Amino acid sequence: MATSSARADAPVAGEATTTPAVVQATPTPVAVQAAAAPTEQSAPVGKIEMRKELKGKVSKKPSKAEREAEIKAKDWDKPITGFHPLKRLVRPVWKLRREAQDLEENLVRLQGPMEGLQPAFTKMESSMTGVEATIGSMSDKLAGLNTNLTRLNADLEKLSEITPAVAGVHGELKQLSKLREDLKEVTAVRDDVRIVSRQMRELQKPLDGLKSPMVAVTLPLSGVHGQMGGVIDKMTTVQEKVVLMHQRLDSLSEQMHQLREPIVGVNQPLSEVRDSLRQLNQLLVAAITVTCVSVVVLILSVIMGCVLLYRFRHTLLEFVGRKAK
Repeated sequence: MATSSARADAPVAGEATTTPAVVQATPTPVAVQAAAAPTEQSAPVGKIEMRKELKGKVSKKPSKAEREAEIKAKDWDKPITGFHPLKRLVRPVWKLRREAQDLEENLVRLQGPMEGLQPAFTKMESSMTGVEATIGSMSDKLAGLNTNLTRLNADLEKLSEITPAVAGVHGELKQLSKLREDLKEVTAVRDDVRIVSRQMRELQKPLDGLKSPMVAVTLPLSGVHGQMGGVIDKMTTVQEKVVLMHQRLDSLSEQMHQLREPIVGVNQPLSEVRDSLRQLNQLLVAAITVTCVSVVVLILSVIMGCVLLYRFRHTLLEFVGRKAK
């Protein structure tokens, strides 16, 4: 396989050095699932360890040479343009060799996880042995359970014969439970009676102590009773006077109703007098207004006459002098 890969990597005559190097392909998902499938049947510890190993190997970063090989492989996979018959013949062979090399590398990579899975398989085998032993013991227990079920079936048939007697006993037990409840109620009542009797005995001494104060209070109460009788007599007389006052008030209300008609008759002349007084008041206001205006006019005329006399006094004196001559 090494010699074949060396031959495949050698450049062909008349072509550029574009022959790709060996590409380190990552494991396919099918290979990873095939490697991880046995771990699902193993113990949890084996699962965790194997997943860590696979994760560490799959997530390994490619080196610089591998990246360059991938670039060359992409260049090699480009479609062939122009007349290159040799290249067209060699490409399928190269692709088959590259796929074979990738498969070989994948198998080498899977060898490590498979070796790591070997302890898990061993543990699983021991667990299966324990499970087989457990299943054997369970089969023995099931056989014993089958015999016990047969006996239980026979016992159930016997119990069906005893069922009427059991029903009667059940009814009697119900009656006994009712009697027991009644007895509980009776005992509770008896306890209550005991408590009440004890409390009554405890109250007897305070009641004896209250007897002498009650006797001492009786004498003042008799005096209060006599006073209350006098008060009741006075209240009776007051009530009679109130009744008389009520009767007088009724008579006064009747007299007030009788006086209402004369008052209504006097109300009409009073309204007429009020109207006439209003008119007279208006006339007086008008007369006073006219008088005030006339007085003001008279005063103004006197003032104007005085002003005119003062103004024309020289002319008047000359006229009087002429008349005198």
